[in-house]
Amino acid sequence: MDLSLTDSLKSILVSSLHWQQLPVVLHDGASVELCHAIGENACTPPNAPNQPEMYPRRSHYQFDSKVYKGIQAADDIIKLVKSFCPGCRLYSQRTNGTTKLGTTLTLCCNHYQTLSSGSIGNFVAGKFSKVGVVKENVKGRSGTKKEDGNTSFKRMVNSKMKSKPNNQRRRKTVDERGKKPVSKSKKPPIPVTRRTGGVRKADPEERCVMNIKVFFCDYDQYWYLLSSSNLAHRFHPEQDEDTDLLNEADLSENQFNYMRVMYEKGVAPQTIANIMSEVLNKSGKSGEFLAQTIRNINEKCQAAMDVIAGISSDMTIAEKTMSRLNE
Repeated sequence: MDLSLTDSLKSILVSSLHWQQLPVVLHDGASVELCHAIGENACTPPNAPNQPEMYPRRSHYQFDSKVYKGIQAADDIIKLVKSFCPGCRLYSQRTNGTTKLGTTLTLCCNHYQTLSSGSIGNFVAGKFSKVGVVKENVKGRSGTKKEDGNTSFKRMVNSKMKSKPNNQRRRKTVDERGKKPVSKSKKPPIPVTRRTGGVRKADPEERCVMNIKVFFCDYDQYWYLLSSSNLAHRFHPEQDEDTDLLNEADLSENQFNYMRVMYEKGVAPQTIANIMSEVLNKSGKSGEFLAQTIRNINEKCQAAMDVIAGISSDMTIAEKTMSRLNE
């Protein structure tokens, strides 16, 4: 390959791994570029409406006070911040700062997470998986070829046939349902190695440090954007919107009820995923649902409904059915 072509490809690759997030939020009908309020030379965005005369420390922008007011608006603020960062996925850190003045919420790029020492694993020559990964057993059926000595007629063993001797009759299965007692002296299971690392980095020096910080002021009950946020991504390319995966948070109340009706009527999860993906794409939301996501949403919803109805996991299928019929 030509040396100049190789250098150009390397430069394109490096440039794609380091890029800037340019968030834009709709504030009272005006599109506000939040990059002005972030960084060393931060200032109030020029077209930001309804801004106060004074800001909390390290802040130059106040979110729409008519929409986001009070600590109860935390979920709406997190959803808003995630929406104007289409090039990546943001997650809320568990360790958020709380002081006498207010609370700080930090949303980081998902490439900030790193692999733990026990999840990295090692490969061994002659094996296809890492050491410590749980083995997946595939159950195969016996062959039907005559040379195997295992024909179809030999495998036709019926426990109800009186002509069969006792040693060839099928054993009755033991009902082992119900909650089994757990021994206190039993040691906890050893954590297994992850099959894949996802987007996690093995080296902490190569993780993305992009983050957006919002501050809730206890004095006026409003939400502010902190200038100490970082909009620079590194060590990963920008994510295409069409490859984004949708989840429960992307559904409105009517869409969620529509999905539940289809699931309860026995529509296949993959069919529901295709339908809901098309519905949200037509409404302007890019991405798609997975069949497993649809299944998890409905199972979680059903588990919550069972708790409300007093149905526990220890009950048998008959007891659960009777409890649902008595509602």
